[in-house]
Amino acid sequence: MKQLRFQSFQILEKGDLQVSDKERQAATDQSLKEVSQLIASMVVNPDTKRPIPPSVIDKALHEMHFSLKPNRNAKQQALEVIPKLRETIRIERAKMRIRVSMPSHEAKQTHNRLKALFAEVEMEDWAEGGLEMVGLIEPGQFRATDELVRNESKGHGRLEILSLKDVRDGELEIS
Repeated sequence: MKQLRFQSFQILEKGDLQVSDKERQAATDQSLKEVSQLIASMVVNPDTKRPIPPSVIDKALHEMHFSLKPNRNAKQQALEVIPKLRETIRIERAKMRIRVSMPSHEAKQTHNRLKALFAEVEMEDWAEGGLEMVGLIEPGQFRATDELVRNESKGHGRLEILSLKDVRDGELEIS
């Protein structure tokens, strides 16, 4: 009796719930769908700058035999699989649109380093005693841009996020 109680306690404390094949498959499908949705929200078609439908991404994931890792979260897996997806379909990370404002003295010293972090500079204005730049950056460059502005401007510079992803909406003209 004492042995049975000990085993029961062990099962309750350390045991896992038994999951059927159907429940496991449903959980896997849900996780795969979540990864597809995350990827779709992060990438665009490089030619049209339009979002990629999750169904296209889901199909590409199945074709490349992508398997989920149950101990990793969906966002980590989505970020890891994007470079592999680039080999099968035309995608690129959606760029962030930001505005950087700095006083002219600090801006003159950091202008080249700041411009190198931008993928595309849309506007550059040296008026009003300072620099104002608006442009697109890769999401991975945000932290470096923020640190450069903060450290070099000694608290006088400003970094604003205008949009988290640069995507074109509306109808596509076919000619």
